[in-house]
Formats: sequence, structure tokens, C-alpha cells
Amino acid sequence: MNSYSLGTSGTESDLVYSFGIVPSYAFGDEGQYGHVFGGITATTGFQNQGFTNTQQSGSSVSTFWPFWIFSAGYAGSIDMLRLSAMIYKPVTDESSPVNYGLGFIFTVGLAIPAWDPRHTDYSEPPPPPSEPPPPSSEPVSPSSEPASSSSEPASSSSEPASSSSEAVSSRSEPVR
Repeated sequence: MNSYSLGTSGTESDLVYSFGIVPSYAFGDEGQYGHVFGGITATTGFQNQGFTNTQQSGSSVSTFWPFWIFSAGYAGSIDMLRLSAMIYKPVTDESSPVNYGLGFIFTVGLAIPAWDPRHTDYSEPPPPPSEPPPPSSEPVSPSSEPASSSSEPASSSSEPASSSSEAVSSRSEPVR
């Protein structure tokens, strides 16, 4: 009679590589009718020898590269609800280290307004931009004003001006 016993227990870490090309096509303006996607992925595969009739030293798990996976799916949204369905088929058969069958993934998500700007409340218009500050009302000193390059002749006015800025602002008729 054969008996099995555990010789050693422990954990091990293996490095996993994955590379995929998954193009997609969006239907409608900015994908409003969802999008389809499909691709091919290469990843690290694992093979577990499990229990055997012979004593083993070391790991019963081995890795193989590449493990190819074909996939296709559709994703869309209904208001804040996000839905996605994908079907995938690992490229394996009876001669492969591990023979996987067809698989299916269905996901459900929720777009929370704090994370998705497309779902913010636009029922009220945004506030108008602030207006620039009014110009300074301090009088300009005559020495800091640029010289006038006007070709109009100076008029002889019967009212004397006390400052040049007051003279410019008090005119209401064009000079003749």
C-alpha cells in the first residue's frame, strides 16, 4: 500500500511576463454606443506536477513562455453604470503543458461623479469669469505723459485747464 506524505512546505515566487496588443473601436461620438475590442496576449504559463508516485525535491510548479491568449469583447455604459463582457481562448491543446478551455469575463462598474468629470451636475450654468479691476483713478502727472504726436492744431479755449488730464476729460466737443 502506497502512502503520501508532505516532505516540505513553503512558498515560492515566480516572475510573470505579459505583453498584449488590444485595439478597440468606439461607436458614436466619444464612444456613446460603446466599443468593441479584441487582441492577443502573451503571458507566462504555469504547470503544476501535483502529487506523483516518486519523491521530489524542489518545486512541483514550472513555468513556460509564451502562453498565448486571444480575446474579444464589448464595453458600454448606461448613465453611471459601466458594463463589459469579454470572451477569451488560450491557444492550447492536449499536447500543451496545460490545456485550458474557453473563458468568459463579465464586469460591472460604477462611475462616481468625483472621479468622472462627464457625470457632474451641469443644471446650473457656471459662474461668469471675474471682471478685470477698474483702471486707477489717480491723476497722471504732466511730466509722465507721452508727448502728443497729433497733427491737429491746438485750439484756443477761453477756459484754462488746471491739469492736462482734466483738460482731456473735460472736452465734449471735437477740436476745430
